[in-house]
Amino acid sequence: MASFFINENYPVYYSSRDRVTGLTDVYLRVVKPNGSAIGPFLMTELPGINEKGIYKYDYVPAEEGEHLFSVSVPSMNYKDKAIKSATFELRQVLDSLLDRFTGEGI
Repeated sequence: MASFFINENYPVYYSSRDRVTGLTDVYLRVVKPNGSAIGPFLMTELPGINEKGIYKYDYVPAEEGEHLFSVSVPSMNYKDKAIKSATFELRQVLDSLLDRFTGEGI
């Protein structure tokens, strides 16, 4: 099982319906473990030719627990569709040091 850590970048991806490109209104909303929602955060389309219609936002969680992610695209009448969830934890110092040297935690 993958581990995700607070205060570290966590990229969130969304593939638009029919891989529509050029959308400027793809928004991410995050529900934190305490139930409060933050956002909207504007997602940007990936630039590669093979990534057309895929949008990304780099989220950095500040607290431990499960975060829920949803996307809205007003121009496509697409509102608050849940796309994923992730649970974040505090990274132990030893893990962090091992990652720097081996690329893997314990």
